[in-house]
Amino acid sequence: MAKATLPTISTRSNRFFAHHAHRESSKFDAEEVQAATMEKLMGIRGGALGGDIASLDWRFFLAGGICAAASHGYTTPIDVVKTRMQSFPEKYNKGVLAAARDIVKEEGMAYLLTGLGPTVVGYGLEGALKFGCYESFKVIFQHLTPYKVFNFLMASVVAGAVASIVLCPMEEARIKMCPMEEARIKMVGDKSWQKENVVSGMVRLVRENGLFASFGGLSAMLSKQVPYTMGKQVSFDFFAAMFYTLATQLKLTGQEAKWLISLGSAFLSSVMACLFSQPGDMILTATYNAAGADTAFGSVVRRIYQTRGLRGFYLGLQARLAHVASIITFQLVLYDVIKTALGLPVTGAH
Repeated sequence: MAKATLPTISTRSNRFFAHHAHRESSKFDAEEVQAATMEKLMGIRGGALGGDIASLDWRFFLAGGICAAASHGYTTPIDVVKTRMQSFPEKYNKGVLAAARDIVKEEGMAYLLTGLGPTVVGYGLEGALKFGCYESFKVIFQHLTPYKVFNFLMASVVAGAVASIVLCPMEEARIKMCPMEEARIKMVGDKSWQKENVVSGMVRLVRENGLFASFGGLSAMLSKQVPYTMGKQVSFDFFAAMFYTLATQLKLTGQEAKWLISLGSAFLSSVMACLFSQPGDMILTATYNAAGADTAFGSVVRRIYQTRGLRGFYLGLQARLAHVASIITFQLVLYDVIKTALGLPVTGAH
Protein backbone atom coordinates (compact mmCIF):
# COMPACT_ATOMS: atom_id res chain seq x y z
CA MET A 1 0.00 0.00 0.00
CA ALA A 2 2.88 2.31 0.86
CA LYS A 3 4.32 1.84 -2.56
CA ALA A 4 0.93 2.52 -4.08
CA THR A 5 0.50 5.83 -2.21
CA LEU A 6 3.93 7.23 -2.96
CA PRO A 7 3.20 7.91 -6.61
CA THR A 8 -0.06 9.60 -5.60
CA ILE A 9 1.77 11.93 -3.17
CA SER A 10 4.49 12.51 -5.71
CA THR A 11 1.97 13.23 -8.42
CA ARG A 12 0.08 15.73 -6.26
CA SER A 13 3.34 17.35 -5.24
CA ASN A 14 4.45 17.61 -8.85
CA ARG A 15 1.12 19.10 -9.81
CA PHE A 16 1.40 21.62 -6.94
CA PHE A 17 4.90 22.69 -7.91
CA ALA A 18 4.03 22.64 -11.60
CA HIS A 19 1.02 24.90 -10.95
CA HIS A 20 3.09 27.44 -9.03
CA ALA A 21 5.91 27.20 -11.52
CA HIS A 22 3.42 27.94 -14.30
CA ARG A 23 2.11 30.95 -12.34
CA GLU A 24 5.66 32.24 -11.83
CA SER A 25 6.46 31.57 -15.47
CA SER A 26 3.32 33.46 -16.54
CA LYS A 27 4.33 36.32 -14.25
CA PHE A 28 7.79 36.47 -15.77
CA ASP A 29 6.33 36.16 -19.28
CA ALA A 30 4.02 39.12 -18.62
CA GLU A 31 6.93 41.16 -17.29
CA GLU A 32 9.02 40.24 -20.32
CA VAL A 33 6.19 41.23 -22.66
CA GLN A 34 5.77 44.55 -20.85
CA ALA A 35 9.51 45.22 -20.95
CA ALA A 36 9.68 44.28 -24.62
CA THR A 37 6.76 46.60 -25.39
CA MET A 38 8.43 49.54 -23.65
CA GLU A 39 11.73 48.75 -25.36
CA LYS A 40 10.00 48.66 -28.71
CA LEU A 41 8.21 51.94 -28.00
CA MET A 42 11.41 53.71 -26.97
CA GLY A 43 13.71 51.93 -29.37
CA ILE A 44 11.91 52.02 -32.69
CA ARG A 45 13.77 53.91 -35.33
CA GLY A 46 12.12 55.87 -38.09
CA GLY A 47 13.45 57.92 -40.94
CA ALA A 48 17.14 57.79 -41.65
CA LEU A 49 17.69 54.69 -39.56
CA GLY A 50 15.93 52.54 -42.08
CA GLY A 51 13.17 49.98 -41.71
CA ASP A 52 9.66 49.91 -43.07
CA ILE A 53 6.43 51.83 -42.64
CA ALA A 54 6.00 50.27 -39.21
CA SER A 55 9.12 52.02 -37.94
CA LEU A 56 7.55 55.46 -37.55
CA ASP A 57 8.98 57.21 -34.54
CA TRP A 58 7.15 59.79 -32.43
CA ARG A 59 10.46 61.21 -31.21
CA PHE A 60 11.12 62.84 -34.59
CA PHE A 61 7.78 64.66 -34.35
CA LEU A 62 8.48 65.82 -30.79
CA ALA A 63 12.02 66.99 -31.54
CA GLY A 64 10.87 68.79 -34.68
CA GLY A 65 8.06 70.61 -32.90
CA ILE A 66 10.25 71.85 -30.05
CA CYS A 67 13.14 73.02 -32.22
CA ALA A 68 10.86 74.78 -34.75
CA ALA A 69 8.84 76.62 -32.09
CA ALA A 70 11.99 77.77 -30.29
CA SER A 71 13.91 78.83 -33.39
CA HIS A 72 11.08 80.73 -35.07
CA GLY A 73 10.03 82.34 -31.80
CA TYR A 74 13.36 83.90 -30.93
CA THR A 75 13.85 85.28 -34.47
CA THR A 76 10.48 87.05 -34.60
CA PRO A 77 12.07 90.55 -34.52
CA ILE A 78 14.21 89.73 -37.57
CA ASP A 79 11.15 88.41 -39.37
CA VAL A 80 9.23 91.62 -38.66
CA VAL A 81 12.07 93.74 -40.08
CA LYS A 82 12.40 91.49 -43.13
CA THR A 83 8.70 91.70 -43.92
CA ARG A 84 8.60 95.48 -43.61
CA MET A 85 11.56 95.72 -46.01
CA GLN A 86 9.76 93.50 -48.51
CA SER A 87 6.50 95.38 -48.18
CA PHE A 88 7.90 98.93 -48.27
CA PRO A 89 11.18 98.73 -50.24
CA GLU A 90 11.11 102.46 -51.05
CA LYS A 91 10.91 103.38 -47.36
CA TYR A 92 13.24 100.78 -45.86
CA ASN A 93 16.10 100.80 -48.37
CA LYS A 94 19.12 101.52 -46.18
CA GLY A 95 19.82 98.04 -44.84
CA VAL A 96 18.61 95.78 -42.06
CA LEU A 97 19.92 97.76 -39.07
CA ALA A 98 18.59 101.06 -40.39
CA ALA A 99 15.19 99.47 -41.02
CA ALA A 100 15.12 98.04 -37.49
CA ARG A 101 15.94 101.45 -35.99
CA ASP A 102 13.19 103.14 -38.00
CA ILE A 103 10.62 100.52 -37.01
CA VAL A 104 11.44 100.84 -33.31
CA LYS A 105 11.29 104.63 -33.58
CA GLU A 106 7.90 104.53 -35.30
CA GLU A 107 6.20 101.61 -33.54
CA GLY A 108 8.12 101.03 -30.33
CA MET A 109 10.36 98.16 -29.21
CA ALA A 110 7.45 95.85 -28.41
CA TYR A 111 6.37 95.92 -32.06
CA LEU A 112 9.30 93.67 -32.94
CA LEU A 113 7.51 90.85 -31.07
CA THR A 114 4.25 91.27 -32.99
CA GLY A 115 2.68 87.88 -33.71
CA LEU A 116 4.97 85.90 -31.37
CA GLY A 117 2.13 83.72 -30.02
CA PRO A 118 0.83 82.45 -33.38
CA THR A 119 4.44 82.05 -34.53
CA VAL A 120 5.32 79.68 -31.68
CA VAL A 121 2.10 77.66 -31.92
CA GLY A 122 1.93 77.57 -35.71
CA TYR A 123 5.56 76.72 -36.31
CA GLY A 124 5.57 74.24 -33.45
CA LEU A 125 2.85 72.23 -35.19
CA GLU A 126 4.44 72.82 -38.57
CA GLY A 127 7.86 71.69 -37.34
CA ALA A 128 6.49 68.55 -35.74
CA LEU A 129 4.81 67.54 -38.98
CA LYS A 130 7.66 68.66 -41.25
CA PHE A 131 10.44 66.82 -39.41
CA GLY A 132 8.29 63.84 -38.46
CA CYS A 133 6.80 63.37 -41.92
CA TYR A 134 10.16 63.84 -43.62
CA GLU A 135 11.84 61.17 -41.49
CA SER A 136 8.84 58.86 -41.89
CA PHE A 137 8.51 59.26 -45.65
CA LYS A 138 12.23 58.68 -46.11
CA VAL A 139 11.43 55.17 -44.90
CA ILE A 140 8.33 54.81 -47.07
CA PHE A 141 10.07 56.15 -50.19
CA GLN A 142 13.44 54.47 -49.64
CA HIS A 143 12.84 52.01 -52.48
CA LEU A 144 10.84 54.36 -54.70
CA THR A 145 13.75 54.77 -57.12
CA PRO A 146 17.38 53.63 -57.18
CA TYR A 147 18.41 57.24 -56.47
CA LYS A 148 18.65 58.14 -52.79
CA VAL A 149 18.67 61.89 -53.39
CA PHE A 150 15.45 61.74 -55.41
CA ASN A 151 13.76 59.61 -52.75
CA PHE A 152 14.74 62.09 -50.06
CA LEU A 153 13.50 64.98 -52.20
CA MET A 154 10.12 63.28 -52.61
CA ALA A 155 9.91 62.82 -48.84
CA SER A 156 10.65 66.52 -48.36
CA VAL A 157 7.96 67.51 -50.89
CA VAL A 158 5.32 65.57 -48.95
CA ALA A 159 6.54 66.95 -45.62
CA GLY A 160 6.55 70.52 -46.95
CA ALA A 161 3.04 70.16 -48.37
CA VAL A 162 1.62 68.78 -45.11
CA ALA A 163 3.30 71.56 -43.12
CA SER A 164 1.91 74.22 -45.47
CA ILE A 165 -1.66 73.10 -44.88
CA VAL A 166 -1.21 73.42 -41.12
CA LEU A 167 0.71 76.69 -41.30
CA CYS A 168 -1.70 78.62 -43.56
CA PRO A 169 -4.37 79.53 -40.96
CA MET A 170 -1.76 80.29 -38.28
CA GLU A 171 0.11 82.53 -40.69
CA GLU A 172 -3.00 84.55 -41.46
CA ALA A 173 -3.86 84.89 -37.78
CA ARG A 174 -0.33 86.14 -37.11
CA ILE A 175 -0.59 88.58 -40.03
CA LYS A 176 -3.91 90.01 -38.86
CA MET A 177 -2.56 90.74 -35.40
CA CYS A 178 -0.05 93.35 -36.68
CA PRO A 179 -1.31 96.85 -35.74
CA MET A 180 -0.40 98.76 -38.89
CA GLU A 181 -1.92 99.67 -42.24
CA GLU A 182 -0.18 96.82 -44.00
CA ALA A 183 1.73 94.37 -41.84
CA ARG A 184 3.30 90.93 -41.84
CA ILE A 185 2.67 89.54 -45.31
CA LYS A 186 -1.00 90.40 -45.72
CA MET A 187 -0.46 93.84 -44.19
CA VAL A 188 -4.11 94.59 -43.56
CA GLY A 189 -4.44 97.87 -41.67
CA ASP A 190 -6.68 96.75 -38.84
CA LYS A 191 -5.70 97.93 -35.35
CA SER A 192 -8.64 96.06 -33.86
CA TRP A 193 -6.50 92.91 -34.17
CA GLN A 194 -3.78 94.26 -31.89
CA LYS A 195 -5.10 92.64 -28.71
CA GLU A 196 -6.06 89.29 -30.22
CA ASN A 197 -4.27 86.16 -29.06
CA VAL A 198 -3.78 82.86 -30.90
CA VAL A 199 -7.15 81.34 -29.98
CA SER A 200 -9.28 84.46 -30.32
CA GLY A 201 -7.49 85.35 -33.56
CA MET A 202 -8.29 81.97 -35.12
CA VAL A 203 -11.92 82.14 -33.96
CA ARG A 204 -12.26 85.64 -35.38
CA LEU A 205 -10.78 84.58 -38.73
CA VAL A 206 -13.32 81.77 -39.04
CA ARG A 207 -16.20 84.01 -37.96
CA GLU A 208 -15.35 86.85 -40.33
CA ASN A 209 -13.97 84.98 -43.35
CA GLY A 210 -15.33 81.46 -43.17
CA LEU A 211 -13.70 78.16 -42.25
CA PHE A 212 -11.64 77.74 -45.42
CA ALA A 213 -10.84 81.38 -46.18
CA SER A 214 -7.44 81.10 -44.52
CA PHE A 215 -6.35 78.56 -47.14
CA GLY A 216 -6.67 81.09 -49.96
CA GLY A 217 -2.90 81.52 -49.99
CA LEU A 218 -2.13 77.79 -49.97
CA SER A 219 -0.53 77.81 -53.43
CA ALA A 220 1.75 80.65 -52.40
CA MET A 221 2.53 78.89 -49.12
CA LEU A 222 3.44 75.72 -51.00
CA SER A 223 5.74 77.70 -53.31
CA LYS A 224 7.69 78.75 -50.24
CA GLN A 225 7.47 75.74 -47.91
CA VAL A 226 8.22 72.92 -50.37
CA PRO A 227 11.52 74.41 -51.67
CA TYR A 228 12.34 75.47 -48.10
CA THR A 229 11.89 71.92 -46.83
CA MET A 230 13.85 70.46 -49.72
CA GLY A 231 16.74 72.86 -49.18
CA LYS A 232 16.79 72.38 -45.41
CA GLN A 233 16.05 68.73 -44.71
CA VAL A 234 17.73 67.03 -47.65
CA SER A 235 20.87 69.18 -47.65
CA PHE A 236 21.26 68.71 -43.88
CA ASP A 237 21.20 64.93 -44.34
CA PHE A 238 23.77 64.99 -47.11
CA PHE A 239 26.08 67.66 -45.67
CA ALA A 240 26.17 65.79 -42.36
CA ALA A 241 26.82 62.43 -44.04
CA MET A 242 29.59 63.99 -46.16
CA PHE A 243 31.27 65.55 -43.12
CA TYR A 244 31.06 62.31 -41.12
CA THR A 245 32.68 60.45 -43.99
CA LEU A 246 35.43 63.05 -44.07
CA ALA A 247 35.85 62.92 -40.29
CA THR A 248 36.18 59.14 -40.42
CA GLN A 249 38.88 59.38 -43.08
CA LEU A 250 40.74 61.97 -41.00
CA LYS A 251 40.21 59.86 -37.85
CA LEU A 252 38.42 62.68 -36.07
CA THR A 253 36.20 61.37 -33.29
CA GLY A 254 34.64 62.58 -30.07
CA GLN A 255 31.82 64.86 -29.05
CA GLU A 256 33.55 67.97 -30.35
CA ALA A 257 33.66 66.63 -33.89
CA LYS A 258 30.03 65.50 -33.70
CA TRP A 259 28.70 68.91 -32.73
CA LEU A 260 31.00 70.78 -35.11
CA ILE A 261 29.57 68.64 -37.92
CA SER A 262 26.01 69.42 -36.80
CA LEU A 263 26.77 73.14 -36.65
CA GLY A 264 28.53 73.29 -40.02
CA SER A 265 25.90 71.18 -41.77
CA ALA A 266 23.10 73.25 -40.27
CA PHE A 267 24.62 76.54 -41.42
CA LEU A 268 25.17 75.34 -45.00
CA SER A 269 21.63 73.96 -45.07
CA SER A 270 20.30 77.34 -43.95
CA VAL A 271 21.87 79.03 -46.96
CA MET A 272 20.46 76.40 -49.33
CA ALA A 273 16.96 76.68 -47.83
CA CYS A 274 16.99 80.47 -48.06
CA LEU A 275 18.08 80.57 -51.69
CA PHE A 276 15.61 77.85 -52.72
CA SER A 277 12.61 79.44 -51.01
CA GLN A 278 13.24 83.18 -51.44
CA PRO A 279 11.05 83.52 -54.59
CA GLY A 280 8.22 81.67 -52.83
CA ASP A 281 8.58 83.90 -49.77
CA MET A 282 8.18 86.97 -51.97
CA ILE A 283 5.18 85.42 -53.74
CA LEU A 284 3.60 84.72 -50.35
CA THR A 285 4.19 88.30 -49.24
CA ALA A 286 2.76 89.71 -52.48
CA THR A 287 -0.28 87.42 -52.25
CA TYR A 288 -1.32 88.76 -48.85
CA ASN A 289 -0.30 92.28 -49.84
CA ALA A 290 -2.57 92.39 -52.89
CA ALA A 291 -5.31 94.64 -51.52
CA GLY A 292 -8.08 94.49 -54.11
CA ALA A 293 -5.83 92.88 -56.73
CA ASP A 294 -6.02 89.40 -58.22
CA THR A 295 -4.43 86.94 -55.78
CA ALA A 296 -4.33 83.96 -58.15
CA PHE A 297 -0.87 82.40 -58.07
CA GLY A 298 -0.07 83.10 -61.74
CA SER A 299 -1.32 86.68 -61.48
CA VAL A 300 0.87 87.38 -58.45
CA VAL A 301 3.96 85.98 -60.17
CA ARG A 302 3.31 88.07 -63.30
CA ARG A 303 2.72 91.19 -61.22
CA ILE A 304 6.05 90.80 -59.40
CA TYR A 305 7.92 90.20 -62.65
CA GLN A 306 6.26 93.06 -64.52
CA THR A 307 6.90 95.49 -61.66
CA ARG A 308 10.49 94.63 -60.75
CA GLY A 309 11.70 91.88 -63.04
CA LEU A 310 13.55 88.85 -61.70
CA ARG A 311 15.10 90.99 -58.98
CA GLY A 312 11.62 91.43 -57.54
CA PHE A 313 11.64 87.82 -56.36
CA TYR A 314 14.71 88.52 -54.22
CA LEU A 315 13.61 91.63 -52.37
CA GLY A 316 14.69 91.44 -48.73
CA LEU A 317 17.20 88.67 -49.43
CA GLN A 318 19.84 90.20 -47.14
CA ALA A 319 17.46 90.36 -44.17
CA ARG A 320 16.05 86.94 -44.95
CA LEU A 321 19.51 85.37 -45.13
CA ALA A 322 20.17 86.64 -41.61
CA HIS A 323 16.70 85.52 -40.54
CA VAL A 324 16.74 82.07 -42.12
CA ALA A 325 20.37 81.34 -41.29
CA SER A 326 19.79 82.10 -37.62
CA ILE A 327 16.57 80.06 -37.58
CA ILE A 328 17.80 76.96 -39.35
CA THR A 329 21.27 76.80 -37.82
CA PHE A 330 19.85 76.99 -34.31
CA GLN A 331 16.90 74.76 -35.24
CA LEU A 332 18.88 71.89 -36.74
CA VAL A 333 21.52 71.86 -34.01
CA LEU A 334 18.74 71.88 -31.39
CA TYR A 335 17.03 69.09 -33.35
CA ASP A 336 20.14 66.93 -32.99
CA VAL A 337 20.44 67.81 -29.29
CA ILE A 338 16.83 66.77 -28.62
CA LYS A 339 17.18 63.61 -30.72
CA THR A 340 20.25 62.63 -28.71
CA ALA A 341 18.36 63.23 -25.44
CA LEU A 342 15.54 61.01 -26.73
CA GLY A 343 17.92 58.20 -27.66
CA LEU A 344 18.23 58.89 -31.38
CA PRO A 345 21.56 59.43 -33.16
CA VAL A 346 22.54 62.79 -34.60
CA THR A 347 21.91 63.38 -38.29
CA GLY A 348 24.46 61.73 -40.57
CA ALA A 349 26.04 59.59 -37.85
CA HIS A 350 24.33 56.34 -38.85
